Amino acid sequence: MRVIVLSRRRSGEVNLLQLKDLKMNVKERHVMRGSDELKLSPTGYRILEVLLRATPNPISREDLIQKVWGDEQPDTNSLKVHMFKLRHALDDNYEEKLLQTIKNFGFVLK
Repeated sequence: MRVIVLSRRRSGEVNLLQLKDLKMNVKERHVMRGSDELKLSPTGYRILEVLLRATPNPISREDLIQKVWGDEQPDTNSLKVHMFKLRHALDDNYEEKLLQTIKNFGFVLK
């Protein structure tokens, strides 16, 4: 077991991503903000995972699209719609807003 745990650590495979009161258990596909469980679509979950892995660095729209959709580019409004829904799930009920837009660049979690 110890070898498996160490190999995961070395390979960069992380099961728990966290920023302030936001926690994502990648292995169980479970997201919590404080004591609330967040219900995300599969695409919203993937977007959040990419943003959390990039934190504290911002990620450009182009990089985010590439990491979430790969070579199958989404419709022009698809990212905007998913970010709206993610922002609603992530920040609406909280005073501190984590998801921020960087004008003419992309997004960051702070």
